[in-house]
Amino acid sequence: DMPDTSTVQVLFYPFDLKSRQTVLSKGNLYEAYIDNGNLFLNLNGTTTDLGTIKAKYYHLAVALDNTAGSAKIYLEGELKETVSFSGTSNWANGTPWLLATNSTDAGTGKFYTGLVDEFVIYKTALPQNVIQAHY
Repeated sequence: DMPDTSTVQVLFYPFDLKSRQTVLSKGNLYEAYIDNGNLFLNLNGTTTDLGTIKAKYYHLAVALDNTAGSAKIYLEGELKETVSFSGTSNWANGTPWLLATNSTDAGTGKFYTGLVDEFVIYKTALPQNVIQAHY
């Protein structure tokens, strides 16, 4: 189960920066993806452009408060954005988490080419100092 207040972290190194590729997803609730050299995060229909990326390791952490419909997005340990999104009860169940794609269908999936070193979900919204220590 994923509680309403939690943190999702992923450490990744993209190889292809131009193609539309999903690093991590959970259906339409969560998708971290690369498109045309930029990193994006979609939370239940709210998409945030996190800026230009290069071929190197990135640490992305998203501290979610589903009840309040807000999330703090950290890139490289620094707060990049605080966003509002539509809360939903589907975090704990429903669509499974997928690493390196947004669909298991080979015809529609946006498959990721690169490295994923770590993916973890914490059952609390981690404070910035802890996220920085992880980074």
